[in-house]
Amino acid sequence: SHPYRIAAMKKTYLLFLPILFFSCMESSEKVEMERLLGAWMHEFSNENETIESTISFKADGTYIIENRRVQSAEGFNPGLIDAFKGKYNLEAGKLTFSDRIFFFAEDFVNPPATIEALQQRENVKYPKESANVSFEENNQVMVLLYDCPGPEPEEDEMLVACLGLGPLPYTRVKNF
Repeated sequence: SHPYRIAAMKKTYLLFLPILFFSCMESSEKVEMERLLGAWMHEFSNENETIESTISFKADGTYIIENRRVQSAEGFNPGLIDAFKGKYNLEAGKLTFSDRIFFFAEDFVNPPATIEALQQRENVKYPKESANVSFEENNQVMVLLYDCPGPEPEEDEMLVACLGLGPLPYTRVKNF
C-alpha cells in the first residue's frame, strides 16, 4: 500500500504543477504591469533644442507620449510639439504600442501647452511599435530598447522609419 500512496501523490503533484506554474506566471506579469504604471520622462538634447519625452501608462491599457520642447537655441518657444495616444500591452518583457494616433502642433515655432490644442493627423494608420523593457534603480528607471525594424506594418498602415536609438532610460516622474 505504501508504493501506491507515493504513486498517487506523484500524480496529484503533477496535476497541480501546471496550475501552480500558470498562477506564478500570471502574478509576475501583473507585477510587471504594475511597475509600468505611471509617467516616465526621457530628455533628448542636441545643439539646437532640448525635448522632454514623457510616456504615461494607465491601468486601462492606454498610453500617451508627449514630446515637449523645453529649450531652443533657434528662438522657438517652449511647448508641446507632438504626441501619440494608443493602447499598450506588456508580455514577457516586451512592450507593444498599438492603435496609435498622432497629434502635432500646427505652429511649430509657438507650440501649445496642452494635448487638447494639438491637431490630430487624420486618415493615417500607424503600425505597432515594440520595445524590450527593463527596470533599474529600484524601479525608478525604465529602459526601453525599441525593435528596429519593428513589427511588419499591415497593408493599410504607414511605413515608419526606424531610428535605432539604442537603450533609452526614462525616469519615473509620477506614480498612478
